[in-house]
Amino acid sequence: MKLRPPAAALLPLLLAVSLIATAAADERWQPVSGPALRSLLAGKEFGDGTHYAYRFLADGTFKGTEMGRDVLGRWRAEGAELCTRRSKPRPVDECFELEHVGQHLRMLQGGQVVQDGHLSPAPSQSLKSSR
Repeated sequence: MKLRPPAAALLPLLLAVSLIATAAADERWQPVSGPALRSLLAGKEFGDGTHYAYRFLADGTFKGTEMGRDVLGRWRAEGAELCTRRSKPRPVDECFELEHVGQHLRMLQGGQVVQDGHLSPAPSQSLKSSR
C-alpha cells in the first residue's frame, strides 16, 4: 500500500518552488547605453570582490587592480558600448556591451559575458595593488 503525504506537507515545497521561480523571473538583464551608461558608472567601482576592481571617475579616467596588478586608462560611452583605452599594464583598446540588474553588472563582447560583478560607490582612497 502506497502512503501519500498529506497536502499540508506539500505546501512548503510548493511555496519554495514558487519563490525561486519568482526570483528568477525578476532577474531581467537590462542593456545600458549612452547617457545612462555614463551616469551608471561615473563615481562607481565595479568588481567581483576577488580578481578585479575598477574605479570609473567622472573625468573619464579609470584605475583599479586586476589580480593584484595596477590598471590605468580612460573610458567613454560610445553609442551602446563602454569603450576603454588602457595605458597600464599594457596598452589595450576594448569596447563592451553592458547589462545590469540593479547593482549587478556584466560586460559582454560579441554577446558573451567577459566580466561579471557588482557596482558600489567608489571609495575615497586610491586603489593599490596587493604586491
